[in-house]
Amino acid sequence: MNPKPIFIIKFPQTLISQNRDQIYESFKDISKLLYDYHVLAIVCDSSEETEFECYNSPHTEIEFEELKNIVLSKIFPNMYKNTTIPQPGNYGC
Repeated sequence: MNPKPIFIIKFPQTLISQNRDQIYESFKDISKLLYDYHVLAIVCDSSEETEFECYNSPHTEIEFEELKNIVLSKIFPNMYKNTTIPQPGNYGC
């Protein structure tokens, strides 16, 4: 059995204070997509943008970029309207 990759999402403090409920609700939607990962969401006051990190993943950098865009589209749907959501397990980081 292979260990699950660790997927870290770092949210800026200002974003959390303004959109906490929306972000919480979006995690319900993306939990199926991120089922194959250990997910850690962190509030970070040193950045103004949402950042991502991934460890122990067998997937390519391109797949990681696709996953980041999909997660962002679910958390902030008004900013990322044209992103296609794949089936769970198809993308990695």
